[in-house]
Amino acid sequence: MIDLPKKLVSEEPLFWKLQERLSHHEFSKQQHILFMKPVDTVVNKAFTELGMENPALETQFLLLLIDTLWKKEATGDMENIDEIARLIKMKYGLE
Repeated sequence: MIDLPKKLVSEEPLFWKLQERLSHHEFSKQQHILFMKPVDTVVNKAFTELGMENPALETQFLLLLIDTLWKKEATGDMENIDEIARLIKMKYGLE
């Protein structure tokens, strides 16, 4: 999940750049919410099973980071996405 933004954007950069531009429109926001709803549930369940103190807040935090990462990657506004992803992984003991 943490590496997905870079992977997706690098495979289809023009598509994700377009997605980022459309993300500010109300219809696109609504579609994004519908798309992310099952992801939210799965991530929340994982954090619950891992015994995190506040799984809902951790879920919101992680998904916010991932949402920001793909948008920054799509627009070329972030040069150190690998380091940021590594930092996130370290926070969750994945690296």
